[in-house]
Amino acid sequence: MADTDVLMRVNDLVVEYHTRGGTVAAVDDVSLGINKGEVLGLVGESGCGKSTLGRALMRMIQPPGEIVSGELWFEDVDLLSLPEKEMRKWRGSRVSMIFQDPLTSLNPVQRIADHLVEAIRVHEPSTKRNQAMGRAERLVERLGIQKRRLSDYPHQLSGGMRQRTMIGLGLSLNANLIVADEVTTSLDVIVEAKLVDQLQEIREEFGITLLLITHNIGLVAQIADRIAVMYAGKIVEVGSVYEIFDNPLHPYTQGLLQSVPNIKFNEGGEDLYKMPGEPPDLSRPPTACRFHPRCPHAMPVCFRVEPELSSSTPGHDSACWLHQDHPEKEEVAG
Repeated sequence: MADTDVLMRVNDLVVEYHTRGGTVAAVDDVSLGINKGEVLGLVGESGCGKSTLGRALMRMIQPPGEIVSGELWFEDVDLLSLPEKEMRKWRGSRVSMIFQDPLTSLNPVQRIADHLVEAIRVHEPSTKRNQAMGRAERLVERLGIQKRRLSDYPHQLSGGMRQRTMIGLGLSLNANLIVADEVTTSLDVIVEAKLVDQLQEIREEFGITLLLITHNIGLVAQIADRIAVMYAGKIVEVGSVYEIFDNPLHPYTQGLLQSVPNIKFNEGGEDLYKMPGEPPDLSRPPTACRFHPRCPHAMPVCFRVEPELSSSTPGHDSACWLHQDHPEKEEVAG
């Protein structure tokens, strides 16, 4: 895909948290492209760095965390070089975020209308309050919320309605890229299904680009164009949704897919697959390939040399020695 089709490019990004227990590299040398108009699913277990990566795209890493190195390019603008005052203009208007827990993200003493009107008028000072209110009414009705609920407080709305309000905040300024962080975590399956359908409709209607962060790899199958799999602060596989589900290359991706319940589950009395082990402590990550302590296919080279994210087929990248050559691998094989 041509560079002109890439909306946001992450190059060699490192994000660290400085704690009493040591330095934690939550995002470690990550490179990733997000294409215009696509839904990119970012999946992995809890603690793998997904939310940190999403916040880094907004330059919202707060102490004790910091972006240590790397590049964040939004089209031809280097976001890391922007002064904070300029970056505040970009947040919401060009890059927006739907946070994981809307009840704690929304101000409990502000009405829903105040949230939306404030977001519009802060970025568009020339917009009068009645004009912003009109936009807010049209937006919430498009999202399936009656405009009379704009006078309610966040605690008066259901979980699904609060999440749709957060989506409305993301859409209120026509942002080009929306980062959706675990937007369905607190919802029941029926509300989750409706929300996914709504995200798909909004994506088609508004032409937005969406980064969907989730631990639920089954969810991204319904909406994503591509999937990036993250483990222990690193991207280990990237490909189209069809490639990832039909031909997963990395053993971690294979384990995630095997762990998803399906309609045929337990027909033969089999237990649901559980991937052995746990994600590592990122203050003391494993050497070389970080998945080797849990990998059923680990080879000696996996303990000594870190594999790079490279293409085995066009558009399908993985970081695994099973699909790459190395002198040490050949020696072992011989």
